[in-house]
Amino acid sequence: MEQRKRVPLQPLSIFLLKEEARTPTQILMSPGDLKRASVGVGRRKIGDLYVRQTPAVPPRWLKFFGNSLSGAMPKLFNASNGAALVVEAGGRTFALCFGQGRHLLAPGAWEENFGLRVTLNSVDPKRLRSVDKRTFDAYTSHTRTQTSIEGDVSAFGLNVEQDLLRAATGQPLDSTLGRRMSGMDALAVAAAVELDGLRDLLERYSEKFKDDSYRQAFPWVDHIGEVREPQMQEKLDKELLEVITKTGASSPKAWLAVPSLIDWSRVEGFTYSAAPSAQRYTDLEIRDFLEALRDPSSLSIEKLKLRRVYAIGVEEGQVLERWPVYGCLYAEIEKDESTYLLTGGRWYRVERDFVRAVNRDVKRLVASIGLPRYEDKSEGAYNERVAKESGGNLALLDRKLVRIGGSTVETCDLYSVERQFIHVKRYGGSSVLSHLFAQGSVSASAFAQDPDYRAAMNDLLPRSHKLSDPSQRPEPSQYEIVYAVASNSSDPIDRSLPFFSRLNLRNAARQLSGYGFKVILAKVEAL
Repeated sequence: MEQRKRVPLQPLSIFLLKEEARTPTQILMSPGDLKRASVGVGRRKIGDLYVRQTPAVPPRWLKFFGNSLSGAMPKLFNASNGAALVVEAGGRTFALCFGQGRHLLAPGAWEENFGLRVTLNSVDPKRLRSVDKRTFDAYTSHTRTQTSIEGDVSAFGLNVEQDLLRAATGQPLDSTLGRRMSGMDALAVAAAVELDGLRDLLERYSEKFKDDSYRQAFPWVDHIGEVREPQMQEKLDKELLEVITKTGASSPKAWLAVPSLIDWSRVEGFTYSAAPSAQRYTDLEIRDFLEALRDPSSLSIEKLKLRRVYAIGVEEGQVLERWPVYGCLYAEIEKDESTYLLTGGRWYRVERDFVRAVNRDVKRLVASIGLPRYEDKSEGAYNERVAKESGGNLALLDRKLVRIGGSTVETCDLYSVERQFIHVKRYGGSSVLSHLFAQGSVSASAFAQDPDYRAAMNDLLPRSHKLSDPSQRPEPSQYEIVYAVASNSSDPIDRSLPFFSRLNLRNAARQLSGYGFKVILAKVEAL
């Protein structure tokens, strides 16, 4: 009996090129500088191999020793090689990269999420080994989580509505597709394949990419996706410029916001120039930024990234913070039947039905609770004034912390006789509001579950507001969690918040509703 040849596993890094990327100049960076060789088995051509080799140079660390070395030393040199094998298979073009070969490809020449879709369509959804995710929370973070044993998405702490799945790793159900598979844009796979079987394998990966069966196990994957294609980024940036220059402050599609948490009590104002004589503004407005420019008609994306916003302190006018104007911009643009969002200097594509569902749920939370106008220098000053003017209805808990284990929590800013936990925040970017929603969830959860927390909170309350028995578990349905956002926008509060803030609010509201709390989003008119 003839023994079948055992094929060793070959690690491959595979990009699926866009349909319009056909020629070397469309596929590769500086193809004229590369060495090219045709690859074939017998008379059958497989593809073209493009190679770049950098000159051998001494390692940089060797300079540290200077002339201090004694004795015989070998001559040490470093050299890096990169190769890309371009293959036609199944009517599509693929690039298989070796060494530093990825850097040979022209930016934007490949299909985004090719590797991720192939992986999700190929592996057992209950046997993932690693996931990369980007979380839209108080601060956007990018993390990789690995588990000691295989598991489903829940084993990785993935919030399917708040996290963007960037990459996944698992074992394919069909071992002929590979023994291990990981994917983002590129597909990284260890497959038992030789050159003469490469095209057939690539055709199978192409079919996996076109298949949408992954949505059965991962229906949320397409809700949010980062736009990484340079051409699309340029189109969106161009539309953003038109929105800013043609409509300015009157547009509901774009606005400026503080991109990170700041202590407003320390901020006197903002400027768009580092010059001591620069005009100071109480808040960030596109209209004011345009007025600060010598020639608004010459505005470009490059200038938006180079120009800075400065937060000026009340003490001696020092600069507390500085950010690129582009990083402070938030925009929501509809283009080609998709919704695109700019936040934190990055563009994201959001599924339209998902946007509608989030907007619908957030709108249901809106209610008025009659808080007075925000015209104070800081949130602390506002909370203190409102509490004094409430006639004993509101107890001031702002900056009064309760310890839970090794951390401290601010219960809320104002607590009403009607059992409302009121959290007040002056409008800022997504990170500012996400922090507000997270704070409300943490404090309400502790209030519902921890008698020691309730006892400590009770010590901070005046007699008129105290709990009758902190040791007894409260009935959450008798309490309201109020998120009061101070804004000078003329739009309804549910539509003037950035999308990712609306998304985080919906997630927080769902968690709180699960305990039994009622959740309210209230607008506070501001100067």
